[in-house]
Amino acid sequence: MRPLRLALNHTRLDRTGGVEGYLWNLLHHLLARGHSIDLFAGKFLAEISHPNLRIIRVPYLRSPRPIRVASFASWSAKAIARQEQIRPYDVVQGFSRTYYHTLYRDGAGCRADYCEHYLDRWARLGLRKLFYRLNPVDWIVRRIERKRYVERPQKRVIAISSFVRNQILTRYPSVQPESVRVVYSGVDCDLFHPRHREAGQGRISLIFGGPQPQDTVRTLLFVGNDYHRKGLDLVLEALSSRRSARTGNVDARLVVIGQDARAPEYERKAASLGLSRCVRFLGKRSDVPELMAGADALLLPSYFDPYANVSSEAMASGTPVIASSTSGAAELIRPCHGWVLKQNDAASLRIAIDAFLSVRDLSPLREAARKTAMDLSWDRHYEEIEGIYAEVAEMNAHERELVR
Repeated sequence: MRPLRLALNHTRLDRTGGVEGYLWNLLHHLLARGHSIDLFAGKFLAEISHPNLRIIRVPYLRSPRPIRVASFASWSAKAIARQEQIRPYDVVQGFSRTYYHTLYRDGAGCRADYCEHYLDRWARLGLRKLFYRLNPVDWIVRRIERKRYVERPQKRVIAISSFVRNQILTRYPSVQPESVRVVYSGVDCDLFHPRHREAGQGRISLIFGGPQPQDTVRTLLFVGNDYHRKGLDLVLEALSSRRSARTGNVDARLVVIGQDARAPEYERKAASLGLSRCVRFLGKRSDVPELMAGADALLLPSYFDPYANVSSEAMASGTPVIASSTSGAAELIRPCHGWVLKQNDAASLRIAIDAFLSVRDLSPLREAARKTAMDLSWDRHYEEIEGIYAEVAEMNAHERELVR
């Protein structure tokens, strides 16, 4: 495709993080492809330099949070509009709580669904519920959403899962269904690979103090930095229930990877449930690909998760996934390589874990998981993204011709 003049808009630039890590890699890909980019951001935690890249710093108010969200959305819109008056962009793309673009990548879903499925039911209890009734952050985020999807509709929307696409079309009926495309994030199928299994199993054995036969114990993996939203409490309760009932001939042990300010609280809960011997909290790790391949299954019983990249990484590693239906990952899970919970509770999770542990030969599940992940390569992802860019650029060019 021909080189395009692009504007990308996100609150901050960084190498790591969900949206930030994605944007960092996308920038490098687009620059390598010869596109010209203006990056509008307010906070820079990493440096990048390229002849075709121009950095435009957007000032915004840092606190309190509602003012931070509103000020960046408003001032980034004005900054992009000023540049467009000088020379129009082929594509203006947003990635977070902004609205002034022709293409938006929705990686969070709708605020109303987030509140309904998780915040109001599980996180905002007691005084926190009262606090957020008075706090305008929900109203501001929903207002930005409305401006994006109703008042200034996008030419195209990239939804990271059908779970997200359905939210957009349900909450905003005026959005044309054909304008919302599902494009799953890519996965590095060489970095996350079954060849790491032996090394990963060795590390897990050391973590638990020595090897144990595969036919007597299997390793379950939990990966995430938001323990509560991703359902770690359900994992601990399900394992405790299973241990108390002493069901099955195969035991389960759990490895928890990720940082969370409430980690000590979860460690105490694990101890109170009698799980100290079979649960290990490892915090942040640099050897996730090895541990992912060495584990026997990934647990992802999230209360709300637009799409967890860790699910793709597990499948690329040949590791089956057990996920909730309120996770975008559930769309890619088939009975041949994983389980989707009928209800997101400890009882349903325990049933799924029991079903997994009853499978004697995991090889077919591992092979099917790997095969599914191979369709999620980054090359394929970027090809789809650039195809959407070409569509939006053509639509914008046609509109400019009509104005002339």
